Amino acid sequence: MSRPSFLPALAPEDDFPRTEEGVVGLLRDAGLTEVACRPVTWEHHTTPEEWWSGPAAGVATIGRVVRSQGAAVAERIRQHFVVLAAEFTDGGGRLVLPHRALLASGRVAGPGRAGT
Repeated sequence: MSRPSFLPALAPEDDFPRTEEGVVGLLRDAGLTEVACRPVTWEHHTTPEEWWSGPAAGVATIGRVVRSQGAAVAERIRQHFVVLAAEFTDGGGRLVLPHRALLASGRVAGPGRAGT
């Protein structure tokens, strides 16, 4: 499935790699100093029904994509979701979804700033 043209996207010159180095570079380019970035991981617990309810209702980009495809294709997407969700479903029927994010920080440099 291709990205519908009506969805917003960053211009290539405004985009950056979604890596630790990419985020550090973004913050440094913005003028921050003492920049650091590290991955944070956690598990999100939900049910398949709860997780599907957002896209089915048109929430966020994925929801807009699903709803833009028409009812028949949206149902095929939901069926694929059910198959893929089974891999992440525990013995109690709950989804256990691994997540990873990048947590970054930096200091604003400039005259009159405490500690600079």
